[in-house]
Amino acid sequence: MSEHSDEEYSARAYRKKQQDVVLSIFNIQKTLIGVMAKKMLKENSTPQQMVLLAILTQEGPLPMNRLSQELFVTPSNITGIIDRLEEKQFVKRVENSKDRRKTEITITDQGKKVYQKNMNNYMECFQESLDVLTEEEQEMLSILLRKLAIEIVSKHSVDISKI
Repeated sequence: MSEHSDEEYSARAYRKKQQDVVLSIFNIQKTLIGVMAKKMLKENSTPQQMVLLAILTQEGPLPMNRLSQELFVTPSNITGIIDRLEEKQFVKRVENSKDRRKTEITITDQGKKVYQKNMNNYMECFQESLDVLTEEEQEMLSILLRKLAIEIVSKHSVDISKI
């Protein structure tokens, strides 16, 4: 084999390893979402509804157009999501105190309780799964994931304060 083909082989092997890592991350994400979706159904909620409740918990009251942007859904889709959450009394529509023509969505105490319960379930699911790793492996995983997140943020201008 020539030196050039050794380099090509090495580059292909490296790309293959990168693909394996990406697929592993994707599969973990997909699995966690599936597990959490099952648990959320018991609470009569969906992952998308929980994301919306998370946004309201972190940001406070927001207009529907902003929530639509945050969830990457159409205005008609966000209306349906809000309607279902309002029926469950997880959110409510309130007039903007500065401009009564504008309506904002705010999370209710019941919505906060359901959100917190789902977050506790999420953390419990993660913690149970992490028990398979040693303390050192968990520390290394944390370091590597943080390093990867920083690189993704720097290359793609992602605002991680909203994640």
